[in-house]
Amino acid sequence: MNDELVARPIDIEPLSEAAINCGFYFVVFLIAVVLNRFYPNWTALTLVLVTLPQLIVLGFILVRRVMGRPLFSAGSAAEALIRWFLIWAVLVLIAFIIAYLAGLTAPMSLVGKVNHLAAIALAPVVEEFVFRGALLTSLGRTQLGSIEIYKIPMSVIAAAVVYSLVRFLIFLAAGVDVADALVTGILSLMFGLGFGVIYVRTQNVWYGVFLHALINFAQWS
Repeated sequence: MNDELVARPIDIEPLSEAAINCGFYFVVFLIAVVLNRFYPNWTALTLVLVTLPQLIVLGFILVRRVMGRPLFSAGSAAEALIRWFLIWAVLVLIAFIIAYLAGLTAPMSLVGKVNHLAAIALAPVVEEFVFRGALLTSLGRTQLGSIEIYKIPMSVIAAAVVYSLVRFLIFLAAGVDVADALVTGILSLMFGLGFGVIYVRTQNVWYGVFLHALINFAQWS
């Protein structure tokens, strides 16, 4: 029999890794936004739902990483900061100016403050570890990792699409109207592509974490 005619077996392990990691993220945050939507006036619950889901997902991904499912490269936070120190300084200044214009000094409730701090300090770490670290590494081990479009690996594009779709669905579940959720999805796709390219080229997830945090900080309002 001609070996060229023999179908190659599909390695489903990377795909199952991706499904489990992203599925866990989606389910945890879906539960959180639904609970918050049904109990919007329960301040204690809202504060818990801002931080606890982030910590649960991060813990899950780190445990999975130790298990090698997948063992993605996290890189060094110090290296990312030191190598681009001057660039980070400029970006921090730009982000601060934009945040100031958006209402950085305006009075804010306790829930609002916790929401913003979580968006700046926790969400970037969780999302970059899940979607750039774990998901992108898993997809890169499939045929998507060997196909490029305009020098961008298909694994990066696929990971960005998944990130965009998950964010879109979670925002819909949170009660955001379709138009705003769609805008969020499109922006998530663009940022996902950018963060994905950076991660593939540096194998350091912290570049994306810091950029993500600055973008979230600049959106302070």
